[in-house]
Amino acid sequence: MSHLQIDAPHAQANGETDSHPLLTELLDLLRELTEENDDFRSQQDDAQRWYNQGYARGMARALRELGAHEQVADIFGNRDDAASGETATLLPWEKALAHGYRMGYQETHDIWQQFPAPATAHADASNG
Repeated sequence: MSHLQIDAPHAQANGETDSHPLLTELLDLLRELTEENDDFRSQQDDAQRWYNQGYARGMARALRELGAHEQVADIFGNRDDAASGETATLLPWEKALAHGYRMGYQETHDIWQQFPAPATAHADASNG
């Protein structure tokens, strides 16, 4: 598993970092999904909002595992990103949340593994 090579000691005030463009894009998506779907609990008839919130929770967990703890906390706060995402249930909107969680978690890891960390990319370029 590849880990984030976070060059900046802390995320800047706007939540962006200069360490890796992919990290910035993933954090932007996390911010967008979190803000747009913050009221998902009051929208039980809108499974897409529940899926999107689950996806954000899965992304948050994956990004924390990859080393972006502070950046995720700036966006996602201290929410328990796994609390609802791993619970099996019969309610359709909660199924959407759980499925979104699994997909957000897996796809964040999959995307990150496709791109080398900046230090690795630089070393590869100088060897070639």
